Amino acid sequence: MTLIEIILTIVIQSLFCLGFRTIISEGMILHFIRKPFENLKHPNIFLKPILHCVICFSSFWAGLVFLFLHGLRWEIILCCVSCSFLLKFVNDKIDW
Repeated sequence: MTLIEIILTIVIQSLFCLGFRTIISEGMILHFIRKPFENLKHPNIFLKPILHCVICFSSFWAGLVFLFLHGLRWEIILCCVSCSFLLKFVNDKIDW
């Protein structure tokens, strides 16, 4: 993979994760998926990267996006970690 492909993949992964977070937030079309798990005192460790934590989305959703785009390659680690940093930066700037 070239550097441009890696950067584009990170941007696509981040946009997917932010878009997914938006459509499962309160008042949006897929909120019914997240709603049953919102009031748990101790959310399941498997639910956090799938439904609860936008920064943790990079470990699950960004990995799936990478696999869909490029298949299983070593760059998946680089892209998912970079995606989590980008999501942290954007998440701090956006009020959900």
